[in-house]
Amino acid sequence: MKQFRLYEQVAYLPLHVQGLPQRVQLNHPDVEFGFIMSFRAPNCFVRYWRKGKLGELRTVANSEGTSERDLRHVPPHSRYRLPNSAVMEAVEQIMKGETNGRE
Repeated sequence: MKQFRLYEQVAYLPLHVQGLPQRVQLNHPDVEFGFIMSFRAPNCFVRYWRKGKLGELRTVANSEGTSERDLRHVPPHSRYRLPNSAVMEAVEQIMKGETNGRE
């Protein structure tokens, strides 16, 4: 079982991407990026960024239950990793219930 932390940045890899070489997995167009909001084994509840718009939440209304086996850590120097301050700003936005017109 992988060890994830609260607010850690993660990548969701669909099953068809998991079989690809590791060096190309994060670059696949079907991979989704986000961060952990809570846990309930065997799932992590993730807030995802909008596709192609890292830093812009897809929704602030709901976290999405995602199996741990489908998540990967986003490496520290990845181009898909945002500064931790951006994640914490998003968490604050979620806690305040700001949707910016989106649900």
